[in-house]
Order: sequence, then structure tokens, then C-alpha cells
Amino acid sequence: MTARSSGNLYQPLLVGSSQVQRLDDFMWPTYHRVTLEQGGDHYAEFMVSAEDHDVTAATLERWFMTWIGHHFEESYAGQVVFSGYVHTMRIYVGGVMRQITLEDMYNRVWTRYQSDSSTAQAVTSATSDSDSIALYGVKGYVLDTTGTFIQATHAAAIGDEFLAWHAFPVTSSGDVAVTAGDITLEVYIQGYAHTLNWRIKNEVTQSDTTTSLQITDLLSGAEYVTEGTVPTISTSVETEMDYVPRLDRIAAILQGEGVQWGCFAGRSFDVIARDLTTIKYRRQAYGDRYGFRQGGRYVPEPLVTPGGWLFTEDIFAAYPLAADLRDDPRTDWISSVDYSIDGVTLTNPDWSVQGLALTLSSEIQETAKEQRQMWIERAALKRGG
Repeated sequence: MTARSSGNLYQPLLVGSSQVQRLDDFMWPTYHRVTLEQGGDHYAEFMVSAEDHDVTAATLERWFMTWIGHHFEESYAGQVVFSGYVHTMRIYVGGVMRQITLEDMYNRVWTRYQSDSSTAQAVTSATSDSDSIALYGVKGYVLDTTGTFIQATHAAAIGDEFLAWHAFPVTSSGDVAVTAGDITLEVYIQGYAHTLNWRIKNEVTQSDTTTSLQITDLLSGAEYVTEGTVPTISTSVETEMDYVPRLDRIAAILQGEGVQWGCFAGRSFDVIARDLTTIKYRRQAYGDRYGFRQGGRYVPEPLVTPGGWLFTEDIFAAYPLAADLRDDPRTDWISSVDYSIDGVTLTNPDWSVQGLALTLSSEIQETAKEQRQMWIERAALKRGG
């Protein structure tokens, strides 16, 4: 059987730290979580059904109205393995679906505009909503109106109206979903590295700096993410940035540096050199137990992490271990970990569509499960600048 982790929901971090709800009895059996080698805690999701989980419709409606932005922690054996915030929820009642999300919430807005063909583009001062910022932190957005010529006062008015409509998460209707009368709540959680893209960086100074110094600068002032281990990376990068989301910039300047990075099981942003010389996990192609061993012991599914080599022991026995593990026919580099009731799926970075499915079930017949149909399109950590 797949080892099940625990979950707890707390107040939004900028509000307090009190526990709101223990989720062990509600997140399973639908809980699903993804961790990336480059990005860290990516997302988690689960569904709560009034009938299956013995909760009232009123309770699910109350959770829908109050959980947005709340802090979530997944743990196993007393160890936090994923940390994030409630990003989106959907509730299904008969043929009606309602959604509340932070995706379209923005509480600090700039407007880019151009007065006429003879003048350069400009950006207004930011307009902000202090109440929203106190609750959720700064989430910025740059409106682009440069498809037509307008004056500065008009651009500012456009920004003010946009802010009025988007300062707080609001509910909306989505695709019609017909259920058999059973009210269902679906919860989608993002890891805290995503919040770095809430902050917009504008730097007009043109000069050179190093990758590690720019990462420190980009992490400065973030409400949710703290700087962890950031080694010296001396690659020269340009300081100038034109209203760039911070995570996008970090991902861009770390390309080609041979590192894993992100917020792993918390809010500390770490940059770690890849270890290409050590086997992290071992497995067997034959046998009555499918799992990953480290130090001779099987690793519980919730504790499997990305970044490192997976080695299949009982194939190509006639071949010696390659000096460079990238050349060995038995190794796979782990770029992501997908954990659910079905076990764990590890993804090789060279196989962007077809993952390396390695279920950690103790019984062979449990390795083939019906494909889950989850509701939210997977949000991807952007890797472009």
C-alpha cells in the first residue's frame, strides 16, 4: 500500500499561524502533489465530497468562502514534505460550478501607455489596494494599452478601474459540470516559489552583476519566500529589467548553470549544485516489491524527492558502471516527483511527454490504477525571461 501523508491548513501567513483544519480525513484518496527539481514545491490538489467524506453542504460552502490564500503543509512522520497556499477552489452543486482563485487577483497595478507616435512608451505610477496587500501580500500586474495612443491621465484611470475589479479574489462560473446531486469541493494549492512572480522588478540601471547577486536582489522584499542557500555563481548578467516577474528572471539566469532550485518543503529558496556522480535511489526491475531504496532501505513514497540518479540494479548486469552516469543504460535523472494514492511517478527530463512511471506499491496488481481525471490545468513554472 502507498504510504499516506498528512495535511494541515493554517491561517494565511500574513494574518496568523493558527491551525484551521486537519485534512487527513478529507484529502485522501484524491490527494496529488508534484515537486520539481527546478522549481521545488509545484502544486498539490485534492477533492472533498459531501457524501464520500461525510461533511455537510454548508461546511463545504463555508470552506469555499474562507480557505482562499490559506497556508497548507503536507507532512510525513513529522517532516514537512510540501508547503504552499490555497490558490484556487471550485465547488460543484448539481449542474453549477463556482470558482474562486488568486490567479486573476492583482492589488498593485501599473499601466504602460504611449501618448503619440513621436513619444516613447511610458508606465504610470503604481496604484494599490492596501487592504488586499495586508491580507495576501503584493501581487503586481502591468496593463499594456500601447495598441492605441492615450494620455497619462487616461492610462491612470484605466489602471484604477482594473484594480477596483481585481484587488480581491472573486467568485465566477466555469464549465458546467453535472454531478449526481453530491456537492464536491476541489482545492488547488501552489508552492510558494510561484509567489515570486507576484512581484514585478523594474531596474533602469544598466550595469553588470553576477547571477548569485541578482538572485539575492530578486528575493529581497518577498513576503513569502526567504533566501536560503545561494552559492556563488559568477556568470555575468545585466541588471536592467523592464517590469519583469521575479521568478521568470531567476529561472532565466539559472539556465545552463547545472543546478536545482526552488522552495523545497518550505519557503526557503535554495540553489543547489547537481550531484552527477552519486546514485540517489536504487530499484529492481524484478521482484515482488516495487520501490526506491536509499542506503539499503525503502524510502516511503512521501519522502521521495527530485534531483539525483535512479539506478535499476538487475538489468545490463554484464556492463560495468559507467564513469559518467549519464552514459549508463541503467540510470535516469529525476526531474520531477508526482505523488498520489497510486504511488510515485518519477519523470526523466529527456522525456517531456512520456514519464518514467515507477509506482511504489507493495503489491504488483496495485501498480495499474485507473487514470485520475483532475480538474485544473497544470500550472507550469515558467522558464523564460
